Amino acid sequence: YQDRHRTDTVSRSFARSLLPAMGAGARIKGRSLGVLRNNPARWKLLVEMRNLAYPEHVWALRRPEMRQRDAEKVVRALMDAAAGR
Repeated sequence: YQDRHRTDTVSRSFARSLLPAMGAGARIKGRSLGVLRNNPARWKLLVEMRNLAYPEHVWALRRPEMRQRDAEKVVRALMDAAAGR
């Protein structure tokens, strides 16, 4: 999370720690997002797994096994980050 005056380095560092488990194509973009603004949580991040602007992403969402795989990536990333890996 960032705004015009500062960047939340704690959240950015936490987001970076999630990248290895998220797989190829995972990246971090610092943005000023209203849903994260004034959030009291220590780590502020928004995870986007699929973008409905891309037809292949839409089709992937129709398949339960793809949705499960996406969910497992997020859980694995969070568990690895919590374990300090």
